[in-house]
Amino acid sequence: MNFWMEILPQNQPEKFSDQDVVFKIRERLFQTSILFLDGVTLFLILFYIATGNPEFNPIGLWQLGFGLFTSLIVTVARRTSLLLRSIYLLALLYGAGFLSIINVGITGSSLLFLLTFSVFSGLLLGQRGGLIGLGVSILTLIGFESAIVFGILSPHISLEIADLSNPFLWANFGVHYLALAGLLMTGFSIIQSGLLINIKERETLYMETQEKHHQLERDFEYRSIDLNRRLAQIKVVSEINHTISTNHYNSDSLQSFADLIAQSLDLYYVGIFMIDPSRQFAVLNAGSGTAGRKMMANGHRLAIGGLSMIGGCVASQQARIALNVNLESNRYINPYLPETQSELALPIMSPTSILGAMSIQSVFSEAFDQTDISILQSIADAIGVAIDNANLIEKSRKDIQEISRLN
Repeated sequence: MNFWMEILPQNQPEKFSDQDVVFKIRERLFQTSILFLDGVTLFLILFYIATGNPEFNPIGLWQLGFGLFTSLIVTVARRTSLLLRSIYLLALLYGAGFLSIINVGITGSSLLFLLTFSVFSGLLLGQRGGLIGLGVSILTLIGFESAIVFGILSPHISLEIADLSNPFLWANFGVHYLALAGLLMTGFSIIQSGLLINIKERETLYMETQEKHHQLERDFEYRSIDLNRRLAQIKVVSEINHTISTNHYNSDSLQSFADLIAQSLDLYYVGIFMIDPSRQFAVLNAGSGTAGRKMMANGHRLAIGGLSMIGGCVASQQARIALNVNLESNRYINPYLPETQSELALPIMSPTSILGAMSIQSVFSEAFDQTDISILQSIADAIGVAIDNANLIEKSRKDIQEISRLN
């Protein structure tokens, strides 16, 4: 079953998968033609054997048998070069026409073989091949006619044209054949060229459509990722605001905020720094991951106004942004965070003063766009509100205790 599937014209070998459309059309044309030729040759052999009259056979049974044998080999040898197989088919057509002329003369069958040889030369080998095939067939006819006229060949061959001893008659015959064959070749060449141009245009259009489709898929994927990131950011803001509004904020909330932000937004590190009472240092009060906890255990702090993004952010009360940390000179290189490529330092503010700063770090360069920075700053502002509210509540509690003591 696989054997029959492999020789069908529509099933082409895998080695041709990277060829262009024109090649595949010519391969299919060749395979269709050779299968048709196999069938016709087999039918003729059986017909001539059944009739038993060799006069009906202008080529010869042994010649037909040899042609069938070789064409069957070419039929299954599809992995052989298309050029070689095409040359074989053209040689078979030319040989059939040549033998027909030798056996019965320049008749309709011999002319048909030569005409088919010329047309298929153009279809399988292109315009140049078609012109060569046309020239070969014309030279063959002129050669036979000239050989008969000049006595090189015996005139016993029955001819269906007028007396070839008159050079004007055989010249007229050659011109008519040339005109007919040239007309057919020109028509097929124009049709073939038009089809090839149309195929190329469709192929180009298909490639452009595919590229646009892939681009749309990439854009959709990017926007889906971006949308999911935005939803995660909004969710973090919502949870922090919920914690603030329900008065659930306590001394452990900062660590919860740092872990929530890092995990929900897939960040390398999030640290929350608060200004110490001397207002000289920003002290790490919460840090995500193992690195954050180690730094907190070591009492990690950065000088305000010193050579660090957190220190500069607190001193200027402005955000500091480094989308490529390798280009940032005023930055503390933290040995606990060696993979950082992008870093944000965002101020944590109360209505009247700065309370600290939030460090956000990523392993990707150019990891944050303006929208990311705006949303992350709103998270820092929410943390500032939570801390300020907690400070006010603590101050109010102390004031109440003092009033109670005085009363």
